[in-house]
Amino acid sequence: MHSVRMLLLSAMGAAICVAAQPIGALAASPAGGGLLAGDKTAGTAIAPPPAVRTVAASATGPTTAVVEGFVEPKPWTATMYVDYALASEPWCTSHGAEGSPAEERKLGSVGPAGDEAFGFAAQLQGLTPGRQYCAEMVARYGESGIVFGGQLSFTTPLIETAEYTNWVLSGSLTDKRLGQALTLPEGSTFNGRGEVNPQTGAGSVTGHLSVPRFTAKLKLFGVLPVSLGITLTQVGSVEGVIAKSEAVAGDELLGIPSRLSLGITSVGALGLTIPTSCTTSEPLGLELADNLTREELLTKGWSFVGTATLPSFKCEGGLLGRLFGQVLTTVLSGPENPYSISIEAPGT
Repeated sequence: MHSVRMLLLSAMGAAICVAAQPIGALAASPAGGGLLAGDKTAGTAIAPPPAVRTVAASATGPTTAVVEGFVEPKPWTATMYVDYALASEPWCTSHGAEGSPAEERKLGSVGPAGDEAFGFAAQLQGLTPGRQYCAEMVARYGESGIVFGGQLSFTTPLIETAEYTNWVLSGSLTDKRLGQALTLPEGSTFNGRGEVNPQTGAGSVTGHLSVPRFTAKLKLFGVLPVSLGITLTQVGSVEGVIAKSEAVAGDELLGIPSRLSLGITSVGALGLTIPTSCTTSEPLGLELADNLTREELLTKGWSFVGTATLPSFKCEGGLLGRLFGQVLTTVLSGPENPYSISIEAPGT
């Protein structure tokens, strides 16, 4: 069984992860093309040079890319390198005839193994978003021999990012059964990060919703004033998706599925306040979605409207707790409860 060797090298702010693996024999190419194309062997060799080819180069992210190639070293020991530079550099524009690569990284060495060929995959890191590069696999052998695998180009995607620091969270959820609203208190915030690729409109938003404990004043049966101590706690993390809007040309569609546990910590009525320990039996789900301009998405804010199902309640405290949970469920729980939520940059 052939082994796979992994190396991690870093220099000048960039890093490469390399895998070399035997893959079998490469078919010989006609003279002047294919695997031997670009052969610039220096010095005198008593045997044919290694066969090398760059077969793929593609960006895997805004600052990363992978370059793949093959080498058939027979009868030499070949040391593989990956060369790369910005596509505007003379080394790229002249296809290696002028200048030199901005970066060269050693990948590893392979010895002759019959007619076997070895595949290399180099993970490039520390690249600049939104720029075109060219890259090439190179094999060095003997005292001064060198064979070039041919240049290939790739472009790293451009991204725009935003840090959402203490964005103001406001809004309300109206209980359909009571016809009354639970309004989010002052001090509610969203903190997170967003990024979007302006070329494709794709991106993501991650973060956390924070809501202080608050008191909701309601009327049961329309006449009995009741105050409820309320907590809203995010379940898991906010992981939103940005995509091109199909409804509004030029906009992005932001979708943020949010899960919140709603708790009732106290009930006040007729001058008495009773501590309780009640929560919804499952998280309250808000499917937040809005069509936004790029400016709104990254620097201004978002508004969401929709309806949500308020789950049943469960309470601690044995039999009395179960009975009280059933009362809360009867009074408050049910589908199609309208909500209106805004998340805005401070000062807007």
